[in-house]
Amino acid sequence: AFTLLRVRGGFLMGSRQFIFEDAAGELHEQMAAFLKQCYTSGYGVPREVVVSHLPEDLVMIESLLSEHKGARVTIIVPIRGDKGKLVGMAVENAGQALREARRQNALRSELLERLRKRLMLQRLPQRIECFDNSNLGGTDPVSGMVVFEDGQPNTDAYRRFKIQSMGKPDDYAYMAEVIRRRYRKLKATDPWPDLLLVDGGKGQLNVALAILSELGVTDRFDVAGIAKKNPELGELHDKIYLPGRSNPVQLSRDLDLLLFLQRIRDEAHRWSITFQRKRRTGRTLHSTLDDIAGVGPKRKAILLAHFGSVAGIRAATPDELAALPGISVALASTIKKELPTEPGVA
Repeated sequence: AFTLLRVRGGFLMGSRQFIFEDAAGELHEQMAAFLKQCYTSGYGVPREVVVSHLPEDLVMIESLLSEHKGARVTIIVPIRGDKGKLVGMAVENAGQALREARRQNALRSELLERLRKRLMLQRLPQRIECFDNSNLGGTDPVSGMVVFEDGQPNTDAYRRFKIQSMGKPDDYAYMAEVIRRRYRKLKATDPWPDLLLVDGGKGQLNVALAILSELGVTDRFDVAGIAKKNPELGELHDKIYLPGRSNPVQLSRDLDLLLFLQRIRDEAHRWSITFQRKRRTGRTLHSTLDDIAGVGPKRKAILLAHFGSVAGIRAATPDELAALPGISVALASTIKKELPTEPGVA
């Protein structure tokens, strides 16, 4: 574990902890790797870097940081004084952060093991993939997939799908499409889920199982569905549906497990609806800008970058429009003439 303290003018400006559970090598090797990664990936390089242990290849690391800084950078290990106290503070903070990270990891591991037993899963659900479909107003349907690994969201693995199914809105058809598109492409060497969590009840679960059977991958991972409670039936909690069971699993005595699954479902909903709104916004922009003769993708980007929105473009004068590169006086006049003037149109 490393703690980065930012000090300016003798004042502590901020701190951040970095946890590397699988870090290999001696301390001086780890220090060299950390300094290279930290100060070559966006963090401002100070003139002096104070460390608890000198890095391996000190001269090379100082040269690398000096190149990024554009000025001489030195790396020192203080023995005493204020700098020594700061290093001691950083070492203590790093130790506390590592202990807390390991405690949280242990709690998440215990939760996943309890979830496996409670739902009688074949695998420990270390990687969970969850889908949610969004279809506001019957247009621009999309689906979002989120991934939780070891109990935490892995946003780099999130995926978005533009629904290609035609016809009237059909959540079952949407679910079938995205399940098919997702798992028919996966190779044996790709990361596979341990658990597929479907947003919906028995119907959505059965659709997912049918597609997985069609693809021949039913033995690759467990599948479950999470359905919202029905207060009219006196239900107090959301329900979990499993293959081969007619009745849902009630987790009223394991609310932390239920809250964990709800968190995943809600994150999938947030992810999909954000994408759906983005598509609707893009379609609205197309209807107002792209249909104007002479305004292609490049000019649209210039206009939006300068004025910020269609409303900003609408409020601009012809002279202000014509002042932009690629916008002639004639095109500025056309934009003002053809751009909708209703306040509600964006």
